[in-house]
Amino acid sequence: MAMSKISERCVFICLLGLTSVTYVTLGDSECKSSLGMEDGRIKDSQINVTSFIKTAYGENARLRQNITIWGAWCPDKTEPSMREVNYDQYIEIDLLDLAKITGIATQGREYNEATEKVEDYTISYKKDGGEWHYYRRKDQDVKIFPGNKDVSTVVRHDLDPAIMARYIRVHPGYETGAVYVCMRLELYGCVVEQDILSYSMPVGQTTKNGKVHYNDTSYNGVITNDFYKDGTGILTDGRFGRVTFTKEFKGEGWVGWSSLLTQSQYIDITFEFSGVRKFTDVTLFVNVNKKRGNAVVNGSQIFFSSTKDGFSDTSFLQCYPRDFGARNDPYTAHVTLSLCENTARFMKLRLYFGGKWLLITEISFNSVPAITDETMRDCSGNTAAICTATQLSTGCKNCSSGSSNLPLIIIIVCVILLIVIVLLVVIFLLYRRRALCFGKMKQNKTDKTVHVELQNVEDARQPTYDKIEDNLGNPLYSSVGGNHDDTQPMLSPVKKTSGEFVPQTGEYRRVSKISIL
Repeated sequence: MAMSKISERCVFICLLGLTSVTYVTLGDSECKSSLGMEDGRIKDSQINVTSFIKTAYGENARLRQNITIWGAWCPDKTEPSMREVNYDQYIEIDLLDLAKITGIATQGREYNEATEKVEDYTISYKKDGGEWHYYRRKDQDVKIFPGNKDVSTVVRHDLDPAIMARYIRVHPGYETGAVYVCMRLELYGCVVEQDILSYSMPVGQTTKNGKVHYNDTSYNGVITNDFYKDGTGILTDGRFGRVTFTKEFKGEGWVGWSSLLTQSQYIDITFEFSGVRKFTDVTLFVNVNKKRGNAVVNGSQIFFSSTKDGFSDTSFLQCYPRDFGARNDPYTAHVTLSLCENTARFMKLRLYFGGKWLLITEISFNSVPAITDETMRDCSGNTAAICTATQLSTGCKNCSSGSSNLPLIIIIVCVILLIVIVLLVVIFLLYRRRALCFGKMKQNKTDKTVHVELQNVEDARQPTYDKIEDNLGNPLYSSVGGNHDDTQPMLSPVKKTSGEFVPQTGEYRRVSKISIL
């Protein structure tokens, strides 16, 4: 699976005799060999067509060959479907084994100075069994490949993403004004060394601000109801995404899901292999970025089956990744989970979220072909592994929730306790402050009362006089509550009556009439 991640793109002209080749794009440098249409390794029995005109059979559709008497494959235009602009006619090639198809090249018909060609075409494919799928663009529209503008020039296109298939069909488009539609072709690629036929999983998600899309942009299967099905893409292409994201590379090369946007606490990824295999381990290449909330998986459950729908909810291998420690800088973590030499053709990885986002750029398996399935085993004999086989009677949902929720529950409880402690401290400080203020106010009131009482005592010691005059204008004093002193002038008792004016104060006062005794 160790394919180079570097895509070589170039344009060149190559002369072969009198035939020119226009190279549009070149794909993976390790998987670009011809698959046998031109040199005959693909036998006539491996080629089928929907129709042909006269003797323009499908086996004539070999690149750079002029096989008599037509020199190319030409579908019968008298068929009703060819009277409209469509792609119903096709040539089908059986490669006998699963292959990675990375390119296609086409020519027109030049035998006997003919002028027929194909201006454009579409491609469909399927693995060994299953449904046919059209090759699509990234926006999921069927891709229409430009064909030929003349009958001799070879036009070659890169398939990016590559096709993983055994069967492939090429559907020529109707050419307006042409007498016939004819083509020759070659397929490029290699025999599949990585035995992953397909993987299926939920569609990658987009960040809340809508700026970063963690979609599987190279997925070559179908997308239905936000689910990738029966294809391969980023996770098995042998390329690794950038560790840090920039404006130019916003999540490119990564498929990701958010724990906040996903209804469940995990993501299921189901793999189909070309045959029964014995698995040693699986490695996930996960983006870890503390600032963005990208983290490794919190745990995993791994299910094995010999059929596509044969997974048991009560029997699985439960694995936990090692502790990667705390790092502030982003990096790619290699999370290896032991598979304990279990055998299967289908495998489901149930990956539990360990943070806000789970981003994966590659998944690789360490496995060898096996003859038959065996009873599922754990890793009890391997001290380095932390995987155990689990048999459940109540289903995996019950067992998974506890192990996956425990760290989250602990965090929530700690946060609640911290909030309660803070509130208690605040309440205590407020109560203490109020008590201090109340004590100070009480002390001030006590001091004021003492001061008033002392003042009253002082006032009581001072004599109080009402100043009055006799008929001659001489002052006479009336002492109230004072101590008699022999050194003071003797005052006569006075009798006051109300209503007399006191000139010294300008007020009417209740005074007594003076009677000198």
